[in-house]
Amino acid sequence: MMTAGAKLKLAVAWSGLPWYAARLIRRGLERVGADAEVLGTRPKVPMSGMEQILGRPICWLEKHRLYRWQDLNLPVPDLFIHTGWNIPCFNSLAEEVRAHDGKVVGMIDNNYQGTLRQYVGALVFRLSLRRRFWQVWVPGRAGRKLLRFLGMPGDLIREGLYGADPALLHLGPPLEEREMEMLFVGQLIPRKGIATLLEAFAAGGFAARGWTLRIIGEGPERSSAEGRPGVQLQGFLPEAEVAAAMRHARVLILPSHEEHWGMVLAEAALAGCALVSSHAVGAAADLIDERNGLVFVAGEARQLGAALEAFAAWPPDRLREARAASRSLGEEFGPEKWAGELKVIVNEMPRRWASGQLFR
Repeated sequence: MMTAGAKLKLAVAWSGLPWYAARLIRRGLERVGADAEVLGTRPKVPMSGMEQILGRPICWLEKHRLYRWQDLNLPVPDLFIHTGWNIPCFNSLAEEVRAHDGKVVGMIDNNYQGTLRQYVGALVFRLSLRRRFWQVWVPGRAGRKLLRFLGMPGDLIREGLYGADPALLHLGPPLEEREMEMLFVGQLIPRKGIATLLEAFAAGGFAARGWTLRIIGEGPERSSAEGRPGVQLQGFLPEAEVAAAMRHARVLILPSHEEHWGMVLAEAALAGCALVSSHAVGAAADLIDERNGLVFVAGEARQLGAALEAFAAWPPDRLREARAASRSLGEEFGPEKWAGELKVIVNEMPRRWASGQLFR
């Protein structure tokens, strides 16, 4: 247990540690002045230079292995913040933290859908999972709605878990000056709704009207997009090239059937793109309003087509408003937001311990 005057021992663990997470964590640790341990499981795509971005070494773990802190030659932290509730290597470490009267904050990115599965999950969470976490950290509004539904007290839910860095994603030219280009970035898999997008683009005859649909990504559904009029296919691109593509396009489309949050919306917002998203994307609730985009029902090609038609008819003044609004909304997430929320969590530690309120 942390005692009065003792320095907080903090550890942060992230599954598949991505670039943006390294930037968020670095800014957060700078803000609170903590010399924390950072743990992670390796991302699917190898990334060199992660430790340079983070500014500290990373303790890499095997996802399905059960660890004790002594296995890592690390002290048991007072505060352990980790992603998910189903990562065995993190759960074993979290259990030891709780056994030492420490605090565990769960980073959870699921969003509310109101499905039967979530109703069952709410029962399981209330009966067993709730006591694993002192607080939870979610991306935004859709995540908060889910955790409230699951039974988490509202004042123990932090937002801003995800976000892109405005210092790296610069605002592009006015939308009316950009090429007539629609953009999709992501895996070409059924869950991403690429078939819905291709159907809507073709049915609207957008290619004949001078529009291009640029698709950046790879996956098994690539063949369904090959050879289509107006469709330009590219594989996965480096981070800087994707950012440049976002500054070039007028609108980013994310038609996913399921998407916990959708970082690509946050990145495109910072580039000043208009946004069209399915309702299943968690970030749509945070990054799209009546000024900068449109939301349609996932899987409904006609609804997506109608949204694209509406966007294509926006006059220059509406495009200017959309660009400014997207940038403004995107700036509400990212390293500064993450750092602010981490500071709130850290500042809560002494008060909670002094009052003996481990759980509510």
